[in-house]
Amino acid sequence: MHPDHITDLSFDISKDQDFVVKLSQKGLHSYKISDNTVQSDGTHFLRFERPLHLKKGLSDNVLKSSIYSSYIAYTNKSQVICTRFAQERGGFGTDTISLPHMSNVNSIDWAYDQNHLLTGSQDDFAMIWDIETENDLYRIKGGSVDSKISLVAMCKGNFNIFATCHYRDIKIWDKRNTVSSFSSYAGHGKIMSFDWSPHKENEFITCSLDKTIKLWDMKQTRIPVK
Repeated sequence: MHPDHITDLSFDISKDQDFVVKLSQKGLHSYKISDNTVQSDGTHFLRFERPLHLKKGLSDNVLKSSIYSSYIAYTNKSQVICTRFAQERGGFGTDTISLPHMSNVNSIDWAYDQNHLLTGSQDDFAMIWDIETENDLYRIKGGSVDSKISLVAMCKGNFNIFATCHYRDIKIWDKRNTVSSFSSYAGHGKIMSFDWSPHKENEFITCSLDKTIKLWDMKQTRIPVK
């Protein structure tokens, strides 16, 4: 049992060591997997490593870590905060980067082969940032009539491709041409989660409030495969 409300978790932020990072209303905390206590019922409790405290009362934050660069990114209302994870001590760097949107940031995702972070906001903009330079490299307007961007995801097999979700609709973009999305899909109910296949760059999966999970193949049809 945790004394504070957990808003998000991230796993495997280090290539060489196993850590879990927890974002809660009380702060950003790291836990080393090897340092845990086994309870009588077999439950493992991870040992607290080091906190980086945030403002209290932020219950809608999301957290993402980059295995490639050991960066951790988390949202704080209309901003995305990035900090490095120190592998040797399981703690957090003192230098932070702040990436602003005009409205609350709903979703973030890393391109794992480079220091690029994709962000999606209630302002209906998706942006790809270069963390090293702190510049936004690409900026696209979602353009959905019914709803703003709720989820974003970088394609795992092709980092030129990314997706944005707008309530029940899905748009697929190519950052080499961000004037408009090159493909769109009518989902199901409100889309709660989206993920790309780690093996096939043309496939992705969604789940919805309508209690369904659907697998999509961009090469075949705009109707879900399953």
